[in-house]
Amino acid sequence: MNLQELTSASAIIKQELEPLAQKIGQGIEYTFGIFVKQVYVEAFQQCFWILPGIILIFLGKKLIDWEKQGKFIDEDKNVGYVLAILTFGLAIFAIFYPLFVYLIPALLNPEYKAIELIISTFKSSSI
Repeated sequence: MNLQELTSASAIIKQELEPLAQKIGQGIEYTFGIFVKQVYVEAFQQCFWILPGIILIFLGKKLIDWEKQGKFIDEDKNVGYVLAILTFGLAIFAIFYPLFVYLIPALLNPEYKAIELIISTFKSSSI
């Protein structure tokens, strides 16, 4: 973001937050604080994607064990290994995607994520 875009975004946020702050009966700082808290709430919600990822890791390990024991019908095609690789891929995606896309940015710079949340909230309400 360059300085002109930042100034424009700041003016939009101030313009949009003022009526909201008046409705709440508090100042803009209080209203902005609510959005920062919401960033932490959403970051915490993203932590729940780790649980399915862990379950998929255990499922992948089980598939490898079944393949080693010969429990799949077609032993020549290594079905268990292919399914295990797909399962591990999904597990990695379920664990690391929310971590890198939302958790780390939200925890390192919650004010920036709050500004993004404010802008997205007002963009979606003005459409």
